[in-house]
Amino acid sequence: PVGLLPLACSSTNTGIRARILALQLLTIACDKNSMGDHVLKASQNGHQAVSESLTTLRLRCAEPVRFRLLIGILNSGGGSGELQYAGIKFINTFMESADSLQTRLYLQAELFQAGLEPHQMAKLISPTSPWLQKLVDEIKRWDTVKIDIEFLQKQVRGAEQCRSKMVILERKVDMLQEEKNVFNTIERR
Repeated sequence: PVGLLPLACSSTNTGIRARILALQLLTIACDKNSMGDHVLKASQNGHQAVSESLTTLRLRCAEPVRFRLLIGILNSGGGSGELQYAGIKFINTFMESADSLQTRLYLQAELFQAGLEPHQMAKLISPTSPWLQKLVDEIKRWDTVKIDIEFLQKQVRGAEQCRSKMVILERKVDMLQEEKNVFNTIERR
């Protein structure tokens, strides 16, 4: 983490170019597609090192939650949108490189607690910006990366309703089968 801590610090620094470059390098450290051989292990190690550097940054800056400074910077708007694009791309890559669904869910909760609102970011960028479409594409990627708890709850409720209906139908089939057996017995007599 010591090697990545300066990058994590630079991602929240005052210079916009330094922020963008730091976010790009942190993204590469987590990216499964940029590692070549030994991809899984390298990306997990990269994810862990980036995660530890962000935790150290949080402690040094006395952030109440990780990502608060970064999300504040991204939500502040202005500029061409390049910073927001680099930030959301980093967040997506960081989420995708998590080693478990539980870790991704925890990261997502931290990001929302820090104030992440990706769709709002696109509204802050000029419609003529060359970075707007790339940002919109990364926001779409975010929508597929994030875990939609409300959608999952609806699916569970739907599955429970189907299961209940199935039990009722199975009972009706059993009753009809018994009636059929009774009618067959009566016909034989």
